[in-house]
Amino acid sequence: MSVVPPNEDQSSLSPKLLLSTLQRERDKLPQAMMKVIPDSHLESIIKILIKDSRVFQFVGSLETEQHRLELEFKDDQETLDVACKSELNSIPDKRSALERQFTNLNYIDGEVLKMEDAAEIKYLERLDELQKQLISKLDEQVNITQEKLGNLGLPGFFVTTDPEELKLQMALAQMLQTLLEEHGRS
Repeated sequence: MSVVPPNEDQSSLSPKLLLSTLQRERDKLPQAMMKVIPDSHLESIIKILIKDSRVFQFVGSLETEQHRLELEFKDDQETLDVACKSELNSIPDKRSALERQFTNLNYIDGEVLKMEDAAEIKYLERLDELQKQLISKLDEQVNITQEKLGNLGLPGFFVTTDPEELKLQMALAQMLQTLLEEHGRS
């Protein structure tokens, strides 16, 4: 879903309407998380949103960047799958070559199994490498998000790797995304 940030003139956004939206979204969270997001935090977020459209622009770009990274991973995985299938498809030709050189079928079968195992191991290692690259890129994106939203003054956003803080930040980011989807306009 494409989200359009509000106009530069944020004065037409009703703080009460925005606060109501954030409260509704907060109330969907688990009880423990709801307690650490008081109305004062939500009110601070609203003040910043009304004053600075960069928050809307940045939040709107988050989903796009995550989607881009996921598509990049999918493309890389498809390329890897094609290479693996090509490697596996070449094994019958290699078997034929072995049959021309050797007469011991047990030896030939063993060599073919080694080739199949090697192709599978190579595929799994490369897939693991791709997954680690994706995780690294997503972690980098999280750090950028934390830093930018923290620099814009949004409460709860700062660079951290603490799992509980990350859950809270993800919940806050989702609340901002919902706010943008519901109240963003061209």
